[in-house]
Amino acid sequence: MKEIAFALVVLCFGCGSKEYPEQHDLHNHLLEYSTMTFHHQSIEQLSNLLKQDSVRYSDILELRSSTSELIKFIDDTQDRMIEVSGGYNENGLYFNPHSKEQIETLMIREGLATKLKTQLDDYSDLLKSYGLKQNQISINPQQNPLLKHDPKYNAYSFERLHFEDADLVESISALQMYKSAILLNEGLTINLMLFEKCSP
Repeated sequence: MKEIAFALVVLCFGCGSKEYPEQHDLHNHLLEYSTMTFHHQSIEQLSNLLKQDSVRYSDILELRSSTSELIKFIDDTQDRMIEVSGGYNENGLYFNPHSKEQIETLMIREGLATKLKTQLDDYSDLLKSYGLKQNQISINPQQNPLLKHDPKYNAYSFERLHFEDADLVESISALQMYKSAILLNEGLTINLMLFEKCSP
């Protein structure tokens, strides 16, 4: 799981990877722009600028709604994982944190992991439609720069990578990583929209 977690960090932040320069440069550029330009404009001013552009304002509302729906799907998936693993004990802790068979059945055999990947990919397409490049959120072992050269991942799919022989805690960690990636990319996209709107 450590290499998978780091792979997602590279995917989201660039980490100097030559395979994702646009994402890395965009992140640094937006941080610089926020410091130099947004400092001189209040949130209210930015909001007023957006409301004057009803199309862009509507786009941001749509993006926020899509983000909320995807986060809810992930939270509901986590709740199902906990439920099939036995729920919580009398101390409020996971009843069976090392449950593997139940997780694999739910996520792989019953297809919930495939539904998750589909929603992640649809969300990535939405971000791309708003101008955010190199934003593929779901990890493809055959394309990820840290995994594609490792022979042990050659036959792995998204589903197997995260949920095959993974216990409850490991599976929840995977979901939490994706939630972080979603929120990061949403923030980058909204900053990009603000940059386009507010730049002279």
